[in-house]
Amino acid sequence: GLTHMVFPGAVHSRFEHSLGVYCLAGKATDIIKKFQGAELGIEKIDVLAVKLAGLLHDVGHGPFSHTFEHGFLPLVLNGATW
Repeated sequence: GLTHMVFPGAVHSRFEHSLGVYCLAGKATDIIKKFQGAELGIEKIDVLAVKLAGLLHDVGHGPFSHTFEHGFLPLVLNGATW
């Protein structure tokens, strides 16, 4: 995308983004599991599933896909909300 224009010194690769989301998804589910894991029946496999979903959430995206979604699609969809 165009994130480099906002934070030019930062690294914004898809790889690092995916690892970051994986890490944050793991931290979030660990906290939920710690405080409500027994009540909700959260097991290790559930935490792993959320972490993997975070890791793979952008697998189907092509180059500049978010830029395309936010810039081009509104012009084509003519106000459609789906």
